[in-house]
Amino acid sequence: MGAVVVSQGGAGRRAVDHEINLVPMVDLLVCSISFLLITAERG
Repeated sequence: MGAVVVSQGGAGRRAVDHEINLVPMVDLLVCSISFLLITAERG
């Protein structure tokens, strides 16, 4: 949950699995949006 699995494989290569954790990215995005909404000028 909340991870992207990227696998690459080719002829003569072994498969490489990387798990990218999306929780910090989503947390930063939510914090940035809330900061912009709170600090936006009214008018």
